[in-house]
Amino acid sequence: FLDRGVNKPMSTVAASSPAKETTTYAEKLGFSEVMITDVDAVQERVLAEILGRNGDSEYLVKKCGLAGATDRAAFRAKVPMVSYEDLQPYIQRIADGDRSPLLTGAAHPVSEFLTSSGTSGGERKQLPTFEDEVDRRQLLFGLVMPVISQYIPELDKGTALVFMFVKSETMTPGGLPARTVLTNAVRPVPAPRRGARRRRVCLRAIRFLQMHWEQLVADVEAGALNQRVTDPSVREAVAGVLRADPVLARFVRAECCSNKNDDWAGIIKRIWPNTMYLDAIVTGSMAQYVPALDYYSGGLPVASNVYASSECSFGINLRPMCHPSEVSYTIMPNMAYFEFLPVDGDGDASHEDLLDVRARAGRDPRPQRRLRVPWSYKSNHFKNSTGTSPLAAILCEDTFQSMYAQMLCGLCRRRDVVRIGTVFAPGLLRAVRFLQMNWEQLAGVLNPRVTDQSVHESVADILRPDPDLAQFIRAEWSKGDWAGIITRIWPNAKCVETVVTGSMAQYVPTLNYYSGGLPVISTAYASSECFFGFNLNPLCDPSEVSYTFMPNMAYFEFLPVDGNGDTSHEADLVELARVEVGREYELVVTTYSGLNRYRIGDILRVTGFHNAAPQFSIVGRQNVLLSIEFDKTDEAELQRAVERASSALLRPHGVVVLDYTSRACTESIPGHYVIYWELLLTNKDAAVDGDVLERCCLEIEDALNPVYRQSRVEDGSIGPLEIRVVRPGTFEELMDYAISRGTSIAQYKVPRCVTLPPVVELLDSHVVSCHFSPKLPHWTPGQPQE
Repeated sequence: FLDRGVNKPMSTVAASSPAKETTTYAEKLGFSEVMITDVDAVQERVLAEILGRNGDSEYLVKKCGLAGATDRAAFRAKVPMVSYEDLQPYIQRIADGDRSPLLTGAAHPVSEFLTSSGTSGGERKQLPTFEDEVDRRQLLFGLVMPVISQYIPELDKGTALVFMFVKSETMTPGGLPARTVLTNAVRPVPAPRRGARRRRVCLRAIRFLQMHWEQLVADVEAGALNQRVTDPSVREAVAGVLRADPVLARFVRAECCSNKNDDWAGIIKRIWPNTMYLDAIVTGSMAQYVPALDYYSGGLPVASNVYASSECSFGINLRPMCHPSEVSYTIMPNMAYFEFLPVDGDGDASHEDLLDVRARAGRDPRPQRRLRVPWSYKSNHFKNSTGTSPLAAILCEDTFQSMYAQMLCGLCRRRDVVRIGTVFAPGLLRAVRFLQMNWEQLAGVLNPRVTDQSVHESVADILRPDPDLAQFIRAEWSKGDWAGIITRIWPNAKCVETVVTGSMAQYVPTLNYYSGGLPVISTAYASSECFFGFNLNPLCDPSEVSYTFMPNMAYFEFLPVDGNGDTSHEADLVELARVEVGREYELVVTTYSGLNRYRIGDILRVTGFHNAAPQFSIVGRQNVLLSIEFDKTDEAELQRAVERASSALLRPHGVVVLDYTSRACTESIPGHYVIYWELLLTNKDAAVDGDVLERCCLEIEDALNPVYRQSRVEDGSIGPLEIRVVRPGTFEELMDYAISRGTSIAQYKVPRCVTLPPVVELLDSHVVSCHFSPKLPHWTPGQPQE
């Protein structure tokens, strides 16, 4: 509207200029404050929007009988709480190629799957998503740096060494990619599918005008943008254009009021009088839209300019003003190598009778494309971040080459680095371990094992002979002391960014050892299913981290958890604004991508409120248990018990638990808990004997719940707890095994309970000593059962 008098084509490809990336930190923080001021109202709008977008999906129509309702009451009454297994049949149909609206609406088809880490529940899950979800995730991570910069100034003046790793994607039988969240963020941006989106955008824009002209007129008249537009960059971009214009408002109102009898003929020309043509592909199957475009445009020429696909751009239309039925494309020979498969009169293609570009006139060749799709950043969060790692190094799917290149570039720019991190703590510890194993080669020239040409070229732009740096690295390594190695190598680093909440908390002592006590910041809470919130107090102790939920990410509900770890019925689900401080809940989400009342499996505790937004700490995972009989030990309880034994008995000897996992051993009678420990000696004189490790067994048992201790003491139904110490590097091999099965390094989480026979066999083959609890734990008859 505001630009209606300018002589421009009504382009459906670039209908507006991209939002300027000049939003200040203060403006981003202001946006977050607005979002969390009236949480309940935002949540109500989000639910209505989700149900409106997906209201025609088979799941909501047939399974739930929602019949287009978008209110909370109907949602609560008709939509059941579900797990991944409940939705798997729908997900499998989408993966197999069913393009009907199954979980999402017809206007928002699933475009790919995000794969879970595969370590939380034992197998990788495929979670549906679509194009605009990456923008929603980017919105949350765009708030991270403004928050941290309030506490650590001038972080934007340096660079970041953030270890990121993609995983090779797979294709479902129906042709949709399945990849991790990080791979999704840096994936190739596809070209339009022969105009499929372009013509839909044009007609959909007209439909949007028909549905929303009154609100648009109100915005123009007042010079204020609709509150439903919450993206700060969009609001900033429109603010630079929008001014109160009563004359324009009256004109648009008059034109649209006259259309209440469905007379929208020539509306494009009437609103935008200087428009000379439409830019939209209407060839092939798109030809059916020509009459509708003629009707709305008042007969403006329709120019189909290019022929392109996700695989390749092919050619251009040298006669753009010709009738749509007569469009021909001239193939540009420098785009790719083209061959053509002859097609007979029945539409059947020949077998291998490929022709080159000298195809005879009148034949209908079918192109066979043998192309490699280039990669680029999809998410501006990564595109705009200043980091030491070249894109080629991140995208290299060979773990060694990727890690080597990222580490080498981080060393070359060591004085520029102000923050270091990775997604989860195990990834960062693996990077330190890699440094310990490969420092001699890193101090020299590029390792010959780095064979990827694009990695070679990207590192060559950074790597220069630097004898002083090489000598410095050798001197540091020759000390044999790894305490504070991060700050010694990267002296200007101000913080470590990685997730250390929930089951990751046990890595904090090791990170402190290697970093020399740098602040360890857990910035955000997110999963493959949804992004939830961020940490407003980044410099707090890792044990005190709470995440403030952003109510515009999804619709959130919470299932109360009682003192025994049991969850309530779905009728007891609590809305985001109505959770209670101190209580624990299982997180349930309804997302834009078609997950309705979906159980995430995380157990959260409400620690307080910021404005009206609840803040949560992560307690652990639901259904990750050790159990021999009636006992139930969850992840959080086991974590607390291991930490209690480690801090009380190991750290005084200069020893910490580097990593651990567990299993319920039932090969013997009675069964007993087995805990696998990999230990780290923090100094040359550190040592721990068998007596101390036996006392650790007892200390863990004393920290477990009364049901477990009663079974040990009174019933004798559980045997003494066992600690099996494994040799150094065992948990790295466990990670390697998971990666070989398709898990991404960036998403890997050590499973706190293992059951898979190959994993158990790997752990048992690396045991160097076994230790049992020397006596019964403390238990008093009649003690309340928690």
